[in-house]
Amino acid sequence: MTSMTSVRDRRRGLGFAVLAVLAGLLVSGCAQNAPDGPGTSQPDRPEAELQEAIDCRSEPSSLLPSAEEPTADQSIPVPGRVPEGFEASAAVRCSVEFGEPGEAGDEMEVFWLVERFEGDLGPLLEALAAADDVPPEGLMCTADMEMVPPLWLEARSGGFVPVHYPRDGCGKTKPAVHDALDELQVTMVERLSVVE
Repeated sequence: MTSMTSVRDRRRGLGFAVLAVLAGLLVSGCAQNAPDGPGTSQPDRPEAELQEAIDCRSEPSSLLPSAEEPTADQSIPVPGRVPEGFEASAAVRCSVEFGEPGEAGDEMEVFWLVERFEGDLGPLLEALAAADDVPPEGLMCTADMEMVPPLWLEARSGGFVPVHYPRDGCGKTKPAVHDALDELQVTMVERLSVVE
């Protein structure tokens, strides 16, 4: 069953619509993130669409692993390129955290760690503008899963866009976006329970 947790920080105008399907978090794999195959040319990714609130399920690694199967909720925003002319005031990242194991028979609680980043966003925007790598013929990739933390940009004019992490030839996120986030200041942290 899908449930929704919504949080609004009226002082900052930062709205969160935090939704999750717990099973999707536990079985998510790399299929949706991986390129189509060696030597395949990827079309330009569409620009991200402006949303009123942040949905922490927006990154494909938090959804069903098969791109051919329908997602649990077709309204989940799809990450895209930063829109042309978009003026960002902050970045917001959702990371999955697991609580302490409960007593026998109790389920482990799952949380969204939601962080707001401020500062010079130029390096982050530059990193997000990079293209996905086209995998060369014969590329060997590891089968490990990368849980990609959903990333959103807040617009100066209001609203948010879910942004796509540029991928390498194996479908793993390039380090530049993560490095740019590390250089920003964390100005707000929310720890929100993911309710099944």
